[in-house]
Amino acid sequence: MLALLDDYAGWIVGVLGGLTALGVVARWVRKRVQTFAQKWDRARETLVGREEIRHPDTAVVLVQATPGLGQRLAHIEQNLTALSDTRTEMQTLTQRVGDLTGRFDQHVTESQELDLARAREQSKMWDTIKTIAEAPSAHWDGVERRGTEL
Repeated sequence: MLALLDDYAGWIVGVLGGLTALGVVARWVRKRVQTFAQKWDRARETLVGREEIRHPDTAVVLVQATPGLGQRLAHIEQNLTALSDTRTEMQTLTQRVGDLTGRFDQHVTESQELDLARAREQSKMWDTIKTIAEAPSAHWDGVERRGTEL
């Protein structure tokens, strides 16, 4: 029997070595194929989207639905358009506020100058009234008085 085993030992070792090598290659290939399949699924879900995942017994949502890439890009485009419009409006408002600030400052300056001019005129007027009131009554001799004394 050992003689028979010697004849087939080479074959048995060769077949077992071949099966082992095939198993190792199969494991290596399986791991690579699984990784590729997972990446492919993620890429497909990113492009096409994914429906929500619910628990089969309780119907509780486990994972929210994900919209496709087209819908997400459309949403981003809408937001960017709104942001651009808001930025334009803010620039317009900033310019208007700047213009109004300049006009307000000019108005305040002119108002202060006008108040100063009025104060000078009132001061002159009161000085004139004071001068007239303190003047001797000789100036009033030629003025006809009608019933009241000044």
